[in-house]
Amino acid sequence: MRAALSVFWRSLQYWGDEIALLVPLNAAWLLAVLLIIPGPPATAALLTVTNRMAHGELVSWRIARDAFRRYFWKSWAWAAINLAFVGLLVFNHLYYSAHTSGTVLVLVRAMWAVMALVWSALQFYWFPLILEMPGHPIILALRNAGRLALLNPGFTVTLLIVVLLFTAISVALTVMMMLMWTSVLALVANHATLDRLAAYREMRALLGEEAMERASLEGIDRPAASPVITPRPPKRRPRRARQRQRHKSSKKATRG
Repeated sequence: MRAALSVFWRSLQYWGDEIALLVPLNAAWLLAVLLIIPGPPATAALLTVTNRMAHGELVSWRIARDAFRRYFWKSWAWAAINLAFVGLLVFNHLYYSAHTSGTVLVLVRAMWAVMALVWSALQFYWFPLILEMPGHPIILALRNAGRLALLNPGFTVTLLIVVLLFTAISVALTVMMMLMWTSVLALVANHATLDRLAAYREMRALLGEEAMERASLEGIDRPAASPVITPRPPKRRPRRARQRQRHKSSKKATRG
């Protein structure tokens, strides 16, 4: 529970650090969704920008623009799967509402509500895993998202509750929805994925590959000869400090 709250708080800190970029990106995302066709690529662009932020890198509009182009069709494939699931939910709701009643209808609605929550929880890990995996596979990343959620049920449920509360507040306060809702959720998804990947690799190193075989993440696990423990995402530094660091690095490279 504490780890999930820490991830959410860290995401808010990173959002504040890059507010000048993320607010217009959030607004651009809303416009893209209203236009429908650029909606999924704009989502991929926002997730890519926040993924770079979670890795401690400097970000810019250029990264968003390149990601929009690079993931245009892949993001639409990802969106198509999500739309198919939502369509299935709507169809089942309409069908059972017309053909059943009483206790059966209540149970069916409860079952599909739980499935909708589970599907929503998988979104924390799904696209960030696509970005973290070589070749950017969609279905394999979805399977890994399911395994990562099963390995961290308390973390995932806590984060889902926090995100639902944040969403409710954002809907009530329209300004939050327009300026920060999507960008904060994108940061939460990337920070949560990197945090749980680090925890997974630590667990795999402690328990061994055989113990973790059934819960292994395909396409992410490193060869046995390579170190499996990776550091958690770097702590937030002020944008100016990171810019100075980049400036120093460029000077050293020029001198070299």
